[in-house]
Amino acid sequence: MSVADVSGFKSVCKPPHIIWWNPAASDGLENQHFDLQAWQQSGSAEPAAGRGSACRIPRAEQDWFLRHYRRGGLIGKLLHDQYCWLGQARSRVVREMGVTQKLYDMGLPVPMVVGGRLSPNGLMYRCDLITQALPVESSMAEALEVLSLERWAQIGVVLAKFHAVGLWHADLNAHNIQLSSEQVWVIDFDRAVFKAPATNWQRKNLQRLWRSVCKVSGEQTPALAASWKVLVEAYTAQLDNA
Repeated sequence: MSVADVSGFKSVCKPPHIIWWNPAASDGLENQHFDLQAWQQSGSAEPAAGRGSACRIPRAEQDWFLRHYRRGGLIGKLLHDQYCWLGQARSRVVREMGVTQKLYDMGLPVPMVVGGRLSPNGLMYRCDLITQALPVESSMAEALEVLSLERWAQIGVVLAKFHAVGLWHADLNAHNIQLSSEQVWVIDFDRAVFKAPATNWQRKNLQRLWRSVCKVSGEQTPALAASWKVLVEAYTAQLDNA
C-alpha cells in the first residue's frame, strides 16, 4: 500500500494501521504508542480535559500528548470515533499533521507533531495524533477571571499572527488557547485550513472566540467587554503591521 506523503515525516504501513513520525521528535513509533486505553490503564499517563480521548504521556526528555480522534455532538453518539473513508490524504490526522507542522516551521507557537496513526476499516477509519506536550500552566478558559489586560493584548497579537499567514482555526475557543508564564500557544488544528487572508473570515473566526469567552464567563459584563476590546485592538494593530 502506498502511503500519503506528509512533508518532513517518515511513514510505515503496518496493516491495518499506517503510522507517520517526525524524525525531529522520535526515532520511530509503534502501534503501542497510540494505544490510549493502555496508557490510561497503566496509571502513568495523566488524563486530559475533554471526552476522555486524550492523555499526557510522561517521558524522560519531552512529554507527549496523545489524542484519539472522537466525534462530538449528536453524530458522535452514533459513530463515536469513526470517520468516513475518503483516502489517506483527506483523513483528519494527515491534514492536521500537515497544518500543525507547517505552522511550527513558520515559528508560530504551536506544539511540534511527533506522529500520527491512521486505521482504515472498510468505509470508515479511526485515527490518533501525538504532539509534544507544551510547557503550559493553564488555558485561557481556566485563567479567564485573572487575565491581565497585558495578557489579553498578548493573545490578540498571537491570534493576528496566525490570521496573517491565512490560518483558519475550525474551533477557536478559550480552551484551545494555552498559556505559560510568558507565552501564548494555540492548539488543536483538526479541520483547520489555510486561506487567503481576508477580513470577513478573520473577524468571524475571532467572533467564535468571543462567544466561547462569554460562555466560559457565564455572563457578558462591562469588564469582560472592556478586556475583549483590548484584545481586538492589539489584534488589529498587529494585523495592520503584518
